[in-house]
Amino acid sequence: AMGASDCLLMTTDGLTEVRDAWTGAFLGSKGVARLTHHALSSRRPLEDIKSAVVRSVTNYGGGKEAMRDDVSLVLARWR
Repeated sequence: AMGASDCLLMTTDGLTEVRDAWTGAFLGSKGVARLTHHALSSRRPLEDIKSAVVRSVTNYGGGKEAMRDDVSLVLARWR
């Protein structure tokens, strides 16, 4: 169930399987959720939040070459 202002996040493994540039650790679903939660705290439009999440994942992986798989990200906010 979703309540007022809740946000639903769906993503492919193209984001969760990005590896840390230094340690090689996968970001994982919890990492993507953490980055999304941080971006959502700004109350920006979802399109801006999506861009911020992708930017954060790219930084985690050390650059655009970290995104080796297809990437799909869907955000929906209950109003």
